[in-house]
Amino acid sequence: MPQLATDTFVECMGYAASALVLATFCFSDPVRLRLFALLSNVAFIAFGYFGSIHPVMFLHIILVPINGFHLMKLLSPTRRLRDRPKLCRIAQHISPQAIREQRCDRLA
Repeated sequence: MPQLATDTFVECMGYAASALVLATFCFSDPVRLRLFALLSNVAFIAFGYFGSIHPVMFLHIILVPINGFHLMKLLSPTRRLRDRPKLCRIAQHISPQAIREQRCDRLA
């Protein structure tokens, strides 16, 4: 690839990675936030590699397992079971359908 095309490609990767970081600030759902954070980490790793910006690349290599760990905690069945009573108390104020969706009738 010619140098100008490579520079443009790397610059576009940087903008795409930045847009993914911006998107993480738009989510209130922690699972989506962590998913987009992981996507932005991967995008910044590629940007750092292809743009020879090693500090950016190394930072996001370190952030991948951190975001992955927190995402796995959010998705763990233990957390869902622990949070279910709180969700059921909230669901009682919303609607009968919300109670069914949270399976509140199955709580011991």
